[in-house]
Amino acid sequence: MPGTDLGVNTSGELSISNVVSPGPGTYVKVQVAENGLVQQGFSTLSSSDIGELDYSQITSGQVQPGSIADGAVEKETLADYATSYMQEGNPGVAEYLGQLWYQPSTAQLRIYARGSAGNQWLPIGFGALQANNLRWMGTFNADTNTVGIVTDFGQSAGLTAGTTVPAPSDALGGGYLVCQVGGSNMDQLDIASATFTPGDWALCVSEAQGWIHIDVSATSGGGGGGSTQYLNDLLDVTIADPGGSALEGGQRLAYDGTTGMWVNDQVIECGDF
Repeated sequence: MPGTDLGVNTSGELSISNVVSPGPGTYVKVQVAENGLVQQGFSTLSSSDIGELDYSQITSGQVQPGSIADGAVEKETLADYATSYMQEGNPGVAEYLGQLWYQPSTAQLRIYARGSAGNQWLPIGFGALQANNLRWMGTFNADTNTVGIVTDFGQSAGLTAGTTVPAPSDALGGGYLVCQVGGSNMDQLDIASATFTPGDWALCVSEAQGWIHIDVSATSGGGGGGSTQYLNDLLDVTIADPGGSALEGGQRLAYDGTTGMWVNDQVIECGDF
């Protein structure tokens, strides 16, 4: 007698009456009867069919944000410089909005954010300090009212070489441009009627107070209207006799590395050569 699912004809030939559902094919998983015959095939696997895998076996695809639980990424998991640049030079375009840039020499921290001028490095944590410290942002052409050379400070403030000198803003406060080509065609607040000569400064005070013309060649207070007093009001500048002839006689501002202040002096020590 043939067994279950087996048959035999008069010639003695055996046959199998087993039927596979849904039909012949190649399957990733099958269901087998107690006598060893395949009864059903499955084209997909369920999560319970897959055992634990080592991460080295996963070679493609991406981890979706929803797959990472809140608080799952701990501080020990982050690599050095994963969230912040630590360097002197401007990093340029960051990998993402919210990335930080710490500049060791100035102890200033910036964040890559979307501002009025597009994506740029904006000051954080020292907002008031940034607006009240002297920073050289580059040069300008007073005849064409355009920005010339741009420093790292100027780039961080959104300045671009060849463009019009921007209107005063709080973000530019404390920043100054040095005149490279003289002229009287500036149209910014408070310097529209000023005549600049090479070497003069255009210092931005704030959005409300505008730009200040600092005439370094003048013989009365370093600029019309007591402009040295504006310099003296900055947090990192100390001007001797700001109401008098502070910058008279060829004096220049020099950075004092001991005190961290900019001071006016007749002789600037340049060290050994």
